[in-house]
Amino acid sequence: DLLFELLRPSKKQSPESFLREKKIIISRFAINEEFKTLEAIAKNFHITRERVRQIQQSFVKKIKNNYRVSYSVKKLINFIKTQTPVQETVLSKLLINENFFNSSKSIPALRNIISAFEKYTFDNYSYFA
Repeated sequence: DLLFELLRPSKKQSPESFLREKKIIISRFAINEEFKTLEAIAKNFHITRERVRQIQQSFVKKIKNNYRVSYSVKKLINFIKTQTPVQETVLSKLLINENFFNSSKSIPALRNIISAFEKYTFDNYSYFA
C-alpha cells in the first residue's frame, strides 16, 4: 500500500515512538491487517481516542499534499463510484485486483482512508454484506 511506503520517522522521533505511531497508523488505515476503531486502538496502546486521532491527523498532514496520495485517493473515489451498488466482499476483491490495495478493506476502513484525505460521503445503501 502507498500509505505504508510513506510511513517514515521524523528526524526528532525516537525509534520507540515511531514504532508505536506506525502500529497505530497501520491499524487505523487497515494496512495489511484488519481496520480498528479509535477506541480499540486507544485501549490497545493505553492512550486516549483523541491521541489516536491526533496521531492519524499528524500522519495525514505530512502526506496529504503528496501527488501520489492525492491522485490515488481521487482515482479510488472514482472507481468506487462506478462500482456501486456492490457487496463489500466483491468491492474489496475488485480493489485488490485493480491494485488499489494489497489486502482486503472493509467499508469502514475505506471510509476512514478516503475521509482522511477528501470530502466524500459513502451512500450506505450502495454497499451490503
